[in-house]
Amino acid sequence: MTNKMLHAWRWTVSLLIVLTPVVVLALLVLALLAKFHVAEAASATEPGLQSPAAAEDSAGGTRSSDRDLKLRIGDRITVTFFEKLAVDQDSKWAAAARSRRPMQNFYQRTELSGTFAVEGNGSVVIPLLGPIPVANRTLANFEADVSQIFEEKIGRFGFISVAVQHRPIYLLGPVKRPGTFSFSQGMTVWHAVTLAGGFDRMSVDMSRLMQAIGEAEKQQKYSQIARKLWAKLAVLKVEHSDGEVQIPDRLVELAGSAEARRLVDEELELRRLRVDAVRAQLAALDLSKQAAEAEMERKQALVTQIEKAIPLQEQRATDLVELANRRSISATLRIEGEVALSSAKERHITALIAVEEAQSRLAQIINDRAKAENDSRLSLSQDIIKAHQEIDEAEIALKSSGSTLDAMRAATLTGDDEDKDGVVFEVVRKTADETFAQTVPGTFELQPGDLVRVRVSKSNASPSAASAAANSSNAASQ
Repeated sequence: MTNKMLHAWRWTVSLLIVLTPVVVLALLVLALLAKFHVAEAASATEPGLQSPAAAEDSAGGTRSSDRDLKLRIGDRITVTFFEKLAVDQDSKWAAAARSRRPMQNFYQRTELSGTFAVEGNGSVVIPLLGPIPVANRTLANFEADVSQIFEEKIGRFGFISVAVQHRPIYLLGPVKRPGTFSFSQGMTVWHAVTLAGGFDRMSVDMSRLMQAIGEAEKQQKYSQIARKLWAKLAVLKVEHSDGEVQIPDRLVELAGSAEARRLVDEELELRRLRVDAVRAQLAALDLSKQAAEAEMERKQALVTQIEKAIPLQEQRATDLVELANRRSISATLRIEGEVALSSAKERHITALIAVEEAQSRLAQIINDRAKAENDSRLSLSQDIIKAHQEIDEAEIALKSSGSTLDAMRAATLTGDDEDKDGVVFEVVRKTADETFAQTVPGTFELQPGDLVRVRVSKSNASPSAASAAANSSNAASQ
């Protein structure tokens, strides 16, 4: 009995020795699993471990309204890439080794992150990812596109934080502080004017005055140009037809009889200088022609003289040869006769060559004179055609300027103030396809990169401006 009890006791102690580590180990595993679940729940609710895009949205880094606004050429987009760390979170022993607050499980991809401008072709170029179309797409669309391209090319899931800096608004014209202003969603033309400090009324009035004076100065300028051109045309026609000067009626209408005569006389004096230069050139060529003709006659006379002498030299040489054959004279005299005949023939050839050269010089002088005369006539015809064209252009400009001045005077007399502020807004907008401008009201909603031009309406010129224009116009017509 005692042996059986002892044996049972030993078996029980052995069993306890074997089971105790197993139980302790099981309890330890259960405790670690409980801590792991608590850590997972904390990481799910911990604000510091949200995805970068979600954290930015919750912090107000990119407003929902901006995310819905379409991106345009010239915008600058800041893109930050994050990638999840490869941590074995499923391992029980790894979970047991962590503290209650798990470590951050993503890191920034600095080689991909940066600020990129929307290029002229409507895309941004991100390193390793290449060009990505972005124009006319929202920030949310762009973020989705970049996430997809990142996963396709890198092969891993990544978090992306995106922020946009839109192009500014440009404002110029009679405002207190023209320049550039940051764009805000829903901004109108009136907002831009307010940011610029409002209208500069003195500038507005001065603009009206300068517009009226400018139009009057234009009319005076084109009137003076037209007068000179009409006087020039009258003189050119006289030179072309060799008749008397006829003052055009239009010139008398523009300048009056006395001024028209003065302008024609002035143009005649200027034109006479050119005519005298052409005549002097032709006279010099005529003198050269006479000299060439005289030289040719002299050389021709020399040729004639030599030709008359050659038969005598030939007869003398023949006689000397006969005498030498009879041994009446020495061979030396015969040779001298032959040499004299040869020299006469050489002089004849040289004289003929000189005559040909003189004829060539004479022909060249005749051609030069004919060319100079033809060039003068052609230049005169071209000047007449050009004068007609310039007169047409000046008359059109003069009529346009006069119509503008008449409209400004009529607006002043009738008190026309359809736009009581006398201010017009023009928005210049550039798209991917074209650049266009349009007149808009003050409530027109702007877009990034718009240029707002504030100008004074011509139909609202002030009385002082109309008076200045009228005075300048009267001065131009006198």
